[in-house]
Amino acid sequence: MTTSPELNELATALALAQGQMGAAAKDSKNPHFKSTYADLASIWQAAQGPLTANGLSVVQGPGMESGMVTLTTRLLHKSGQYMESTVSSSPGRGNGPQAVGSTLTYLRRYALAAMVGVVTDDDDGEAARRSEPPRRQQEQRGGFESMQPPQADGHHKSWAADRVRFCTWLTKQGWKYDDVRDWCIGAGHGKPSTWPQAGRDRFRDEVGNWGPAFIEG
Repeated sequence: MTTSPELNELATALALAQGQMGAAAKDSKNPHFKSTYADLASIWQAAQGPLTANGLSVVQGPGMESGMVTLTTRLLHKSGQYMESTVSSSPGRGNGPQAVGSTLTYLRRYALAAMVGVVTDDDDGEAARRSEPPRRQQEQRGGFESMQPPQADGHHKSWAADRVRFCTWLTKQGWKYDDVRDWCIGAGHGKPSTWPQAGRDRFRDEVGNWGPAFIEG
């Protein structure tokens, strides 16, 4: 993160704005995982009023660097003080305008929330959904996870034979295994190497459009 030499006025204004901000509503749905998330409009709705009332504004500038989509988010104060940060991601499937645009929307949402301190709302149902159910329930609902514990090396016994095939498929989609692994862990599915063969096959069938525009909240 880079900042102006002085931040006293911006810091004061941001503290006031954050005290006035409500949570962003999770009003968009990811049909593939039956989850909800706060989209860009919800986050901006939660932030805009308090920011404007305290002399703050946000500018987000897109770019491309070495095949990566970049986004620089700058938080400005009417005094001229600022703070900014840049994030980047590989585009979704392909490198066309639609893939780049979808990736930018994804980056804008997370960068804006992180820069100004917006959080998403929650309820007991959401909290319960995120808690890990018993293995038997996961199996019954068709989860990716295996009922059999992973081996000593942390992988499912099927991973050694399937690793090359699965990673080759990811490469053909233009994705990196580490990115997919990190998202799967964050979504509560564990890493693909711990799934049974059937779990990885199901992932390929159901998440064929994986990418920044698809993976939500």
